[in-house]
Amino acid sequence: LSRIGNRHMTMEPLLAEYAAEIRNYSCCSKVRIHVLDDLCGVCDGGAAAHGHGSGPEDRDGTEGMNRICVRSMGRLFTADLPAVTDHGSIGIERFSEFLAALPEKSQRRLGQCVWPDSESVALVPIEYANEVIGLLHVADPRLDVISPQMVESLERLSWELGAAIHRVLIEEALHEARGDLEERVRERTEELSRSNEALQTEIAERGRLERELLEATTREQQRIGQELHDGLGQELTGISYLAQNLVVKLKQQCSPEFAAAEELAGGIRTVVG
Repeated sequence: LSRIGNRHMTMEPLLAEYAAEIRNYSCCSKVRIHVLDDLCGVCDGGAAAHGHGSGPEDRDGTEGMNRICVRSMGRLFTADLPAVTDHGSIGIERFSEFLAALPEKSQRRLGQCVWPDSESVALVPIEYANEVIGLLHVADPRLDVISPQMVESLERLSWELGAAIHRVLIEEALHEARGDLEERVRERTEELSRSNEALQTEIAERGRLERELLEATTREQQRIGQELHDGLGQELTGISYLAQNLVVKLKQQCSPEFAAAEELAGGIRTVVG
């Protein structure tokens, strides 16, 4: 059985194989392993409770059994059930006779905890570090199938089963934590990728705006320069005409300023081109 505990990393196949082995060992038709969740309730689904045995009685007894067996894990039966062992297990070889001798309240509680039509019944708490973490439920419709020695063997097995369940619970918690971490990393990576894409888009947009601004500034400077050139050229052309007229007048008057005026007019023509 120790090989089973070391072979599995998840709860469902672990409990299924343990249940099958216990069924073969006990020769009982029904074996179910309950595992408490963090809220001290029986876990739902295939990984929570494995029953080997078929027929309507198996299905019909499950809901009430799940509900009431949570109480047995807390050992609330110890006060009024003489079949309870020192370990807190219940072993009954003739369940119908045993049940009929109990007070009505105990009849309801214990009757709901086992499969219908069961005569041989064992309810064994599964513990780890002195804490109940589950329940081993073995039953058979035949009389005298589960002896006190069988209950003791199931108790010893439950200790090993408790260690295996505890290990797998840790493995599943670690796996879930790794999955959560990987999901958070994936989400963060996608967020950073989107942020990076947005940043690259913003950088490209800023570059485009800067280029447009530079081009607009250059065009404006060229326009202003052209306007200045055109306006100044017209002014200089007008001044050149005036200077030439002055040169003509001074020459006619034989003015001593004629040479200076002619030099000035020549300079203006050179500038105008």
